[in-house]
Amino acid sequence: MSPLLGKRKQKTYHLALDLGTQYAKAAQFSIGDEGEVEVWGLGLNKQRDGAMEHGRVKHTARVAQVVENTIIEANRLDTYDNTSMIVGLSGADVKEHVTTAWHRRAKPQKKIKNKEWDDIVEHFRTQARDNAPDSDTDLRLAHSSFINTAIDEERVRSVVGQKGAYLEAQIFRTFAPKDHIQALTDISERVNLPITGTVSDAFATAQLIAGYYPRAGFLLVDVGSTSTVISRIEDGLIQQTTYFSIGGLSFTRRIAQELDTSLVEAESIKVQYSMARLSKKVSHKLAELLKEDIRMWLEGVEIGMQMLTRSRRDTLPPVVLLHGGGSNLIGIKEALEFDSWYEEVPCDHRPKV
Repeated sequence: MSPLLGKRKQKTYHLALDLGTQYAKAAQFSIGDEGEVEVWGLGLNKQRDGAMEHGRVKHTARVAQVVENTIIEANRLDTYDNTSMIVGLSGADVKEHVTTAWHRRAKPQKKIKNKEWDDIVEHFRTQARDNAPDSDTDLRLAHSSFINTAIDEERVRSVVGQKGAYLEAQIFRTFAPKDHIQALTDISERVNLPITGTVSDAFATAQLIAGYYPRAGFLLVDVGSTSTVISRIEDGLIQQTTYFSIGGLSFTRRIAQELDTSLVEAESIKVQYSMARLSKKVSHKLAELLKEDIRMWLEGVEIGMQMLTRSRRDTLPPVVLLHGGGSNLIGIKEALEFDSWYEEVPCDHRPKV
């Protein structure tokens, strides 16, 4: 390349890995100079029996083999050089916590420089460490990110160069079991691809789609394999999260029990049912046998949303976004759209689903 044009920056590739209880998913992508994302390849493989449980790795070797196959399927390059791997975290054992930290400056009339900001960040982190979500020694910090920063109660995108006396920051932190973190490290060594970061699935999804609902916010309902996570997002930021232990596998087990068949066959039936590929007679039978389970799931959603309210006068965002493989089941979206559950939670009207 001509020296007059400068040296072209070497493109960095990323590989996002989602280790679900039932499936491993991977996406290979790159980010351009203007922030545009280009997806190069996708991979999807079913987990082996007993390899994962409630979002946690139970058999490292089995999961590593599936991960390797999924990465190979997603890879569109000749080499993994200049590739970083980011792993998503989800499941009932993953805890998410928002901490608010404060700092009062001694000289508010002076502009904040990089050195001072570094010291303030360390002060914020100390406050965050002192406000752990619980005393569970099995948990380890897996991800931490500033989601909101304000100076004298005015939100700012960049602190450096600003003046002011009172700084406030909200820090979103994700904790995961230490044995799960170690298992992810072992898997990365087996597939010879280092992990450069771990991130909450709910946090990543919220950051991705928050721009579409910048004002009123939304409720993200992620129906996973073994649990459902509900996140409250406002001003493009996760404010609160909660979960309950009903997911897609609960419905699969009901089908297996009622039809006296294996979980593998029941999952296949559930998928075909959700894609409207079964006869009307069979579909009607499945709708009837799943009715009570969907009602129980809806009760979990109702209780979860009540837990996301901050006061008696609080009103939840008017939009519900369904997410996750379990949300494809016929009856899930319909229950949110037509049932009267919203009358028991602080909503001005039925939320748009």
